[in-house]
Amino acid sequence: MSSGPAAPVKPKTAVLSWQERQQALRMEQMIVGLAQPHRGGSESKLRESALGRFVEDYQCGGECYRAGMMYSALVWKWRLAVGADVPDWVRAAYGGSGRSAGAPDPDKEKEHAQDVRDWLREIRECDRALKAITPRPTVFDAARAMILDDREPSPSIAAPLKRGLLALAVAIGLLPY
Repeated sequence: MSSGPAAPVKPKTAVLSWQERQQALRMEQMIVGLAQPHRGGSESKLRESALGRFVEDYQCGGECYRAGMMYSALVWKWRLAVGADVPDWVRAAYGGSGRSAGAPDPDKEKEHAQDVRDWLREIRECDRALKAITPRPTVFDAARAMILDDREPSPSIAAPLKRGLLALAVAIGLLPY
């Protein structure tokens, strides 16, 4: 004997835990990130910059990436120290307010002045290494634009640009010559 019609069954709604929601959000963010054209489906941190993408795409090696980053730091610190106009992120990374770095401690002023001269000397050595690879100024300009301004280089100059990054790594001391 039946006691009457069966009660309708309510569909169960999935209740996600906090951890499950966080995991779903991370997966969604990763999908969006990997879909960006410059990433090419790669999770590599190198894909975040033109220098990193070039190093990864043309298999230049980690030393070339580190050399480019060290060169960038030298140039930006020097520009900030001499009062050149720099992007806001440079001031945030290396200190300083307004257009230039704050005045050094009076007790360390001579030391700071020597540091600034040393940075300029190192920048010039790096520039010479980059320029020595090819007499074409477009390669040097493209290297600086890629390293300092995050601009993609033309694939037509990839070979000399790769040699330039290797020379830069040698000049900075990351690779033996």
